[in-house]
Amino acid sequence: MGVNYSFIIPHKNTPELLRRCLASIPCREDIQVIVIDDNSDPVKVDFEYFPGSDIENVQVIFSKEGKGAGAARNKGLQKAEGKWLFFADADDFFNPCFIESVDKYMYSDADIVYFSVNSVYSDTLAPGFRGIEIDRMVNIAISNKDLDPLRYKYFSPVSKMVRRELVLRNHLEFDETLANNDAMFSVKCGYYARKVLVDATKVYCITCDISSVSHRYSEAIAKDRLIVFRNINCFLRDVHKNKYRTNLIPYLLCIHNWEWRSFCRRVRLLSFGYYMSYFWVDLIALGIFPLKLFFDRSRRNQFIDRKNLLKGKL
Repeated sequence: MGVNYSFIIPHKNTPELLRRCLASIPCREDIQVIVIDDNSDPVKVDFEYFPGSDIENVQVIFSKEGKGAGAARNKGLQKAEGKWLFFADADDFFNPCFIESVDKYMYSDADIVYFSVNSVYSDTLAPGFRGIEIDRMVNIAISNKDLDPLRYKYFSPVSKMVRRELVLRNHLEFDETLANNDAMFSVKCGYYARKVLVDATKVYCITCDISSVSHRYSEAIAKDRLIVFRNINCFLRDVHKNKYRTNLIPYLLCIHNWEWRSFCRRVRLLSFGYYMSYFWVDLIALGIFPLKLFFDRSRRNQFIDRKNLLKGKL
């Protein structure tokens, strides 16, 4: 029997959560699981008993490069053999309804099938916030019969079944950035997909963890976020999908312990054309609130609602 499904899972320093993720994936002959360890710390990971190493359909790749989840996923793409690709984060997991739900689309002629998600806090399994926006987008797409917002605003690769031929045909790969390395990949998959379907079933659970990259701040991470969404906006402009562009001002002004040097470096990352064509549009869309914070040192750090950044609402 050939491989129908390939699962690609980057991992770093969370072996017990990876074990939970792997346990949520059925062990079948037509399922291939690829775990890419991104230079985990030997103090935190017992490599002799690495999760998945004793499971027949799991292939573990140990990378010493430490280039992040984007590079790890690209290594997984090189090893994938399945007709369909699934992406997961090591701290997330698939819900019990997963395999029954995706098997219905195994012989579909779609390039992507979008599913909904739920969210919990990783340690307590109490309801989390990270799945709310995706669930809303899926339900709106179904009710409006308009799947373009999913194509161009669903920035995560999880909870989708993606035809591998789509990725190969269009030479798609993940960015190797510190944050949002999956966003451009997701947008390009959406654009190049000839046919997409949507299903409201919540097949995937996104966990919340305050220590994840999504919640950490550094100047390098913040700069990479701005670069990623700048590049996505340029791509959407070139393919005449400008209505789905992302407002860049939150990423421009998200600076802790304000420094003019940091701000000026970010300003230079954006083209003159942006300031002439879109800066004022973005500013008006956000309202006067950003400007008030810009001149109020005590409140600048309140400008970014990190939940909205995570959900891609801005």
